[in-house]
Amino acid sequence: MLKINSINFDNSDSIIFLGTSQTEELTDFNITKQQLTSPNRVFFDINNAVLTIPNSTYQLKNSKLSSVRIAQFSTNPNVVRVVINYNDTYDISKIKLNTINNNLFIKLDDTIPAQAYLTQVYRESKESPYDYNEKTSVVENVIAPVPKPQDEIFNQVRSAFNESQGTLVLPNIEQKQARLMSRYFINRFEVRQGNILINGIGVVNLEAPIILEEPRRIVFDIPNTIVAQELRNKEIKINEYESVKLGQFEPSKARLVISTNFPMKYKPIYSFDLQSILFANEDKIKGLIFADKNSQITYYKASQISDATKMINIMFSNPVVYSLKRYNNELELRFYNLENFNVISFNQQAIENQQEDISAVKVGQNEYVIKFKLSDNMKLDCYETLNATQIRLNITGSAKSVKPQKPKEESKIKIGLGKKDKDSSKIPSSVLKKTIILDAGHGGKDTGAIKSGINEKDITLEMILRLKDELEDRGFSRVYLTRDDDTYLTLAERVEFASEHGADAFVSIHLNSSVKPDVRGFETHYYTDEGYGMAKVIHSELSSQLVDYDRGLFKSKFYVINHTIAPSILLEVAFLSNDEERREIMTKEKQEQIIKAIADGLVRYLRASE
Repeated sequence: MLKINSINFDNSDSIIFLGTSQTEELTDFNITKQQLTSPNRVFFDINNAVLTIPNSTYQLKNSKLSSVRIAQFSTNPNVVRVVINYNDTYDISKIKLNTINNNLFIKLDDTIPAQAYLTQVYRESKESPYDYNEKTSVVENVIAPVPKPQDEIFNQVRSAFNESQGTLVLPNIEQKQARLMSRYFINRFEVRQGNILINGIGVVNLEAPIILEEPRRIVFDIPNTIVAQELRNKEIKINEYESVKLGQFEPSKARLVISTNFPMKYKPIYSFDLQSILFANEDKIKGLIFADKNSQITYYKASQISDATKMINIMFSNPVVYSLKRYNNELELRFYNLENFNVISFNQQAIENQQEDISAVKVGQNEYVIKFKLSDNMKLDCYETLNATQIRLNITGSAKSVKPQKPKEESKIKIGLGKKDKDSSKIPSSVLKKTIILDAGHGGKDTGAIKSGINEKDITLEMILRLKDELEDRGFSRVYLTRDDDTYLTLAERVEFASEHGADAFVSIHLNSSVKPDVRGFETHYYTDEGYGMAKVIHSELSSQLVDYDRGLFKSKFYVINHTIAPSILLEVAFLSNDEERREIMTKEKQEQIIKAIADGLVRYLRASE
């Protein structure tokens, strides 16, 4: 019997990998294919097969196919069915099913990535790095080779899965076909000489790391990534005092957590093929050689695209190996296989071009560092070609940190939507009839966090009352509070209240606290898949509308979001233990700024879920 243990869906909507438990070569398996109409669909029945994971449906956004569903169609006999819905113009002959190293491979389209285009490898912005229709750009002076036949492409994919290192090299094709990159699939995870090595298939991309306390650790999120089932939640000792754990943090995001007292010593080093990445301890890589061949910088240009955006392009003679490390006020781009880089001339030209915020230094035989001065509110995105011969940095934000201006009390200006923007006619009546449950954290004898005589329970109640007013101003008629005064409620009572009122959305507001007074920022927590959809939208509004530190989106087992049936989230909007954030969150202006972002997110989510 064939057991299907994982479904890895390529983000270009062109490939599905079905992982199996087969240990021997998959050469003979019984599959039935049939085409149906009204609606148009084709399905594969995989006979004598069991799906060991839940049934799954994928909505496709970048294809003439509309959706794919993979489910256990029947038992006794055991049949797994793959149903593919398509429109009238789709050529179903493109759909092919084959085997790759004891796994099943469904090819939906001919779309493949190109080497001659930039792909994002690090991001701090909140835009999707996979919108290649907008982001893809051609590398100057690169001549694309003649495309190989599609059969050859298929053979390359097959051979890639049969190689232990998982090296996948695809040829260049026309720009119109280079829309999206494949999802990164992690199939190796190990510690080498005090450093963490991850290998995979596809193209790796990192988000800005997060440093957490109690215990102290650094977190690297790897978006658009699937972790092999056998590697999930695997923890490895680095040394006597440090360990590392890899997990599937979200349905399409991996998370690497390094427990260490010195988190800033760890930085990612990108391989030249972007299929492996070394999370290196600075003390453990001295003297190591990362490339067989050295490279030279052939082109460098820093351009001010707009008042808020700077773009830096660097081109190389050969593939380059580098690390990227962001501090609050500095970016360090360190190259490990450069030669003949005249740093004196580079620094002199930077000064002449009034770019004193950029400087270079030689730190080893073939090791150079280019440093960029950044302010706290600047965001960095890094792009690279798949042949590692060009790096592009996009730096957005003003040179100085910008604090939100507080309106004068006498003007009675309200931060949020103006009356014109609050016109409820712009929101469908069906959305305005949705039931929203608002939960003020703690209450009564449960004070929550306390700092300098300020109780968490009082601020959460004040914010919940403001949020209710904001939503009702926009036309919502069914907004209910779990508590509207200083009342103690159990967690179970809050969940029961939401259930009794038939909640369509549940939002709980809290304040955070830490023994470290400098820890700051906001967090959004969810537990269910439905909660994740709402959390992602509301968190994006908070992130885009606030200048506060974004600590991230977390899957957490808080009782109220774990047990509430409706889509539910828990917001930690600030740290009461941080003096600056405590002063700000007590003001009407700051609260209304946060309330507006939450309300905007709720409206977006409820409209999209119609």
